[in-house]
Amino acid sequence: MRAATEARLAEARASGSEFKSELKELVKNTDDSHYHYKCDLAGRVKAATSKHVTRASKQDFLMDTWDKADLLREQMTRLRQQRLRQEQEYLAYAMMTKEDMRKKNHEAADKLEADLRERSTNLRREEKEMKDAVAAAKKNFFDAKKALREQTETNKLVPDAELTDDGESLRESISAAFSRFFGYRRRGIGTSPVAI
Repeated sequence: MRAATEARLAEARASGSEFKSELKELVKNTDDSHYHYKCDLAGRVKAATSKHVTRASKQDFLMDTWDKADLLREQMTRLRQQRLRQEQEYLAYAMMTKEDMRKKNHEAADKLEADLRERSTNLRREEKEMKDAVAAAKKNFFDAKKALREQTETNKLVPDAELTDDGESLRESISAAFSRFFGYRRRGIGTSPVAI
């Protein structure tokens, strides 16, 4: 058994070394083909990049870069001009809006002032009318009171028809004149004095 195991081991080693040598040869062939491919590629690149080709390529690259820079510079100039124009338009619009608001505020203030002036004028007129009405009412009241007092005084007087020239009536008329002078009167049969 040991011999069979050793034989199998030897056979595996031999097949492994054979496989190893085949693998080495395959790797060497692959590396060689890869190396030859790279050499061919390098030769082609060298041929394609000779001095005049490289110079033209560099010049094309630089020209393209300068063209892009010029285009970017023009775009930036246009953008700056556009921004400046927009700022000027915004400032003009803002000033116009501010002026409109100022005018509207002045108009509103003037209107409010005129309205207040008109209301105060109306208020003063109504107050004067009310004072005049109160004064007229007071005057009417005092006139009515005076007329009532005069009517009362007139009603207290002894009528002229009652005053006669015969004896007793004359004495009564003198008494009536005296009482009229001093504010007392007698009327009819009653003798109670009446204060004026």
